[in-house]
Amino acid sequence: MTSTQGARKVNLGVLTGALFALLWVAGTFAQDFSADSSIAYPRPTDDMPAAQEWFTANGAAAETNAALQIVAAIALIVFAGVLANLVRTVRGSGAAASVAGTAGAVSAAMLMVGAAAQAGLGTDAASEGAVAQALYQVAFWTGGPLHVATLGLMVVAGAIGLGNVLPKWLKIAGIVVGSLALLAALSGFGQAFVAFTLFGRYLSFIWLLIVSIAVAFKKAPAGRPAAADVPAARV
Repeated sequence: MTSTQGARKVNLGVLTGALFALLWVAGTFAQDFSADSSIAYPRPTDDMPAAQEWFTANGAAAETNAALQIVAAIALIVFAGVLANLVRTVRGSGAAASVAGTAGAVSAAMLMVGAAAQAGLGTDAASEGAVAQALYQVAFWTGGPLHVATLGLMVVAGAIGLGNVLPKWLKIAGIVVGSLALLAALSGFGQAFVAFTLFGRYLSFIWLLIVSIAVAFKKAPAGRPAAADVPAARV
């Protein structure tokens, strides 16, 4: 069936990318809001007593954040599959779809591991300094640099794979943002690279929000088949 008017196809699956970003941010805000602000959140280079003190005092806040991160990771797994299918629809078979899907799944797995370690810090395990420090290091590296670096790889692959249906500026932005996020993987080689975890994460979130909404509600050109008859990535 054809239509002389532009039609819209709402692809709810792709909105899981936006949901992932929003859930992660919600977890961070929930933790910051409920935590004792008189105790500074420990940095990766802090000693065991610093990590132990914060998590002993703010176990409930840490567990709330961890729970929302796990739900965010589930949304990311779903989005990775949706993104891979969209890229295959646009480009056919190719490396971009496989890289986007695999990188997204690995990024979600890293986030889950980090969240599980953080949840553990909210229990009596935090009473043991060595255990608290070990769990905090796992939470930081898996939920931080490793998660962000693989997220960046997914963004780069998605930007390239969806290049034919995205505005040129959004494609270029995805490649740049994803590349910055990839540099988070070098955090172990110097403090300067740790900043890429922060910038890469939030810039990737912004890109995912824009792309998810843009693709989900993309308008089909006039004269094309109605949205129900056209693959989601092409409408």
